[in-house]
Amino acid sequence: TPRVTCCTSIGSDHALSLSHFHRAIAWEKGSIAKPGVPFVLPALPSSLHTTLVHVISARGGTVVSTPVGFRWQRKEPNLIAYTFGTDPTLQTVQPIPSDAHASNLALALTCARLFSGTPLDPDAVFRGLSTLQWPARFERIGPWVLDGAHNPEACQTLARQVQEHHLPPLTCVFGANADKQWSAALAPLLPHVAGFHLVRVPSERSEDPAV
Repeated sequence: TPRVTCCTSIGSDHALSLSHFHRAIAWEKGSIAKPGVPFVLPALPSSLHTTLVHVISARGGTVVSTPVGFRWQRKEPNLIAYTFGTDPTLQTVQPIPSDAHASNLALALTCARLFSGTPLDPDAVFRGLSTLQWPARFERIGPWVLDGAHNPEACQTLARQVQEHHLPPLTCVFGANADKQWSAALAPLLPHVAGFHLVRVPSERSEDPAV
């Protein structure tokens, strides 16, 4: 039995095994809930939050969500202030400066807090996050930005990051499987892209770049 469970986001992903409908995806993700085990939720649209709370409660899980169970605030581009319940607020580095990744960081800290059962050590958190490397998540290598965004919601996040960092129009190298919503994924990137190199994914499910 797990000591804590979590859902980071709800997006159009794994549609072959889940669904194209976000409420159905929320139901499936909430189904990992276990009796008496805390289930950590981010801020979500009310309909998705309601769906998750319903399925988690039906399975005996305990919902821990923002802003009641925990809360966070970006203090500077690379710093986040985080508070769990009545614990002292800790301020720590944010390895990937963006609201989306700040939210994910707060979820991870909440899971760590629930797993340990005691307030987090601010120095240990700062040291750990200061050395964190997350390949292909807005990873900057010279003039290149590498990101594994693979659904419309993730590409919206990527577009916001490009805008937040005031990057010039980029050349986008893009490939996707034919069963993905690749046109919807590309849409939020278009205002930030000067041109495309379309490539085939090394999979039999790859979309033909000529399409």
